[in-house]
Amino acid sequence: MGNQSVAVTYCPLCDSAAAFDRRTELGLREFGVSGLLYNSNVLMYDRTEGVESLWSQVKAEGVSGPGAKRQLRSVPMELTTWQDWTERHPDTSVLSTETGHNRTYARNPYGGYFESSEIIFPVEPVDDRLPAKERVLGAWSGNQRRAYPESAFSAEQNRVED
Repeated sequence: MGNQSVAVTYCPLCDSAAAFDRRTELGLREFGVSGLLYNSNVLMYDRTEGVESLWSQVKAEGVSGPGAKRQLRSVPMELTTWQDWTERHPDTSVLSTETGHNRTYARNPYGGYFESSEIIFPVEPVDDRLPAKERVLGAWSGNQRRAYPESAFSAEQNRVED
């Protein structure tokens, strides 16, 4: 985006999205989906030849290889509707779903998973303050991190001050 190399990531299993600056302490990284999970969240692999690092999307850090314990710099992003976005940015370009692969991108591959309270893959530690699949908005600034449950927001209550 502009002159900045960005990785925009999404995990359909936990419905999390994050954007990162691809410039790291190890140099410019290119990430791919490894097919592995860490606490039910996607692990990205480093596509750089000869490098075998895995990176946690939700932790924004490397978990193995040369990238282990190295932080990724987050890039501001927002989740919104397509209608809202195009009203504000009418000249937006969109990637085509015609990728050459036989895949229906409009369908979530984990379909009914969110309709059940059960978790497929184990997570640690377990925290009982919220239901296991309660959607949260995660926010951080420096070393301060917060998670706000979606249930704290409504049409009337669309802001939290903390």
